[in-house]
Amino acid sequence: MSNDSNKNLEDLEQARDLIKDTDTKLKEIVNSNILSSISEIIKNAKDTLKRLDEEKLKLEEEKEKLENDTNVLQEEKQNLVKEREHLEQEKTQLQLETKRLEKEKADRDKKIDTISSEQQKLLEEYKVLQEDLKKFQEIASEAENAEFDFKEIQQVLKIYVILLEEIYETKPHIRILYLLHGDSPELHRKDIAAATGIGGAFVLRALHELNDAKLVEYDEETGMARLMKRMFPKSEKEPKRIEM
Repeated sequence: MSNDSNKNLEDLEQARDLIKDTDTKLKEIVNSNILSSISEIIKNAKDTLKRLDEEKLKLEEEKEKLENDTNVLQEEKQNLVKEREHLEQEKTQLQLETKRLEKEKADRDKKIDTISSEQQKLLEEYKVLQEDLKKFQEIASEAENAEFDFKEIQQVLKIYVILLEEIYETKPHIRILYLLHGDSPELHRKDIAAATGIGGAFVLRALHELNDAKLVEYDEETGMARLMKRMFPKSEKEPKRIEM
């Protein structure tokens, strides 16, 4: 009985040791799995943090690029605004220039109309003068065949002198010739216009006609006019008019 009890006690003791060993091994296994899981979690967390850092860096780079692009767009916008303002100014200047040119054209057209009217008037007066001179030649011709009457010739001459002085003296040709018979037989076209008060276009026309008549030599390039044929002596004043 005693031997059986001892045997049972030994078996019980062995069973306890086995249970203890088993429990220890189980704990080791459990602890090993937990550590492995924790290590895996930590590794995954590090990988995630690294990925997040990379994404953060990438986002920061994209943000910086967007900011640079925004600055570039702002500069381009400012340049476009300045360019638009510049174009508006040019548009305004062109409008003003257009108005000025239109006004100049209108003034020129008006002046051309005035000149054309004056030219027509001069042509008509020239025709009248030709007729008067023709009549004078006829009278002179008749006088050659008739008895010489000095008094009659003197009266006729007085009439023609008055016609020339009162009617044609104000015309460009006569006034230019009077002027060149003064102190300076050579003057510039602009000086002639200023001295006579006659418009530049009329002075130019008269100079060309006097040049064609070999009374005045006119240089188109220099604008100088020189008296070629003196019809009365040089004096400080214009020829004295004959009183009736």
